[in-house]
Amino acid sequence: MKDPFLLAKPAFDYCQKIVKHHAKSFYFCGHFLPFRKRIAMFAIYALCRTLDDIVDESPREAKIATKQALNEWQEKIELLYSNEFVKDPILVAMKTVLSVYPVNKKHFLDLIAGVEMDLNEQGYETFADLRLYCYRVAATVGLMGSEVFGYSSKDALPKAESLGIAMQLTNILRDIGEDFEIGRIYLPKEDLRNFNYREEDLKAKCINENFIALMKFQIKRARAFYREADEGIKMLEPDSRLTVLAASRLYGAILDQIERNCYDVFTMRASLSLSAKIMRLPNIWLTRQLKFA
Repeated sequence: MKDPFLLAKPAFDYCQKIVKHHAKSFYFCGHFLPFRKRIAMFAIYALCRTLDDIVDESPREAKIATKQALNEWQEKIELLYSNEFVKDPILVAMKTVLSVYPVNKKHFLDLIAGVEMDLNEQGYETFADLRLYCYRVAATVGLMGSEVFGYSSKDALPKAESLGIAMQLTNILRDIGEDFEIGRIYLPKEDLRNFNYREEDLKAKCINENFIALMKFQIKRARAFYREADEGIKMLEPDSRLTVLAASRLYGAILDQIERNCYDVFTMRASLSLSAKIMRLPNIWLTRQLKFA
């Protein structure tokens, strides 16, 4: 019988194009995975990205229509986990993934609940509030991925959550300026108060001592989650460890770039070029051999 992953190749190719366009670091790291795991992860990302874009690409005043679109995707997720036929290429690819990897439907539904939180423009009062958001929109992806990567102990799952939260916090810090322009403030209000940094200061793109102290605090918090995530890498199947380690290190390097940019997240976008990623690979590979073999 022909490999179902090959039979669904057009659908997986469609997903891969989405990843290549929207998630260059993820696309780069994915190529260290065996074929089946790689395209399975690309399918998962493509579906998650599609759900995220429903909110990100909708006008702020179109909340009712956006919620309706999310509801429709909830129905599609239910369809995905049924015996019904699907036509959408992303769902076709995911049907194939689910025939091999036990990705929990709850993670997709939690993700939808997470992106719906972006329709709330009230912000986040505490880090606990923000952590719930990060869990829903990012940690869920790590949990889905864990079923594809494979693991020797369920103790790996909380570490996968930590990596998702670390990456989402990195996104938030990198995109502070861009997010404010579209009416979103992810930094917890309690942190803004503790560092005496106001929303008016954000609007003015003010980089003062208070802001720098606030950013150092947030970066330290994100790095703590990356360290927690490292503890789970040895629990993954050997052929998945380099990919997860590379994703962690390359994404974590965005925090380094924010520091090199003197915490200017308003006029400078922290990112790594392809050459910068390649230059880091030998050290990442050596770390994998010495610590996570």
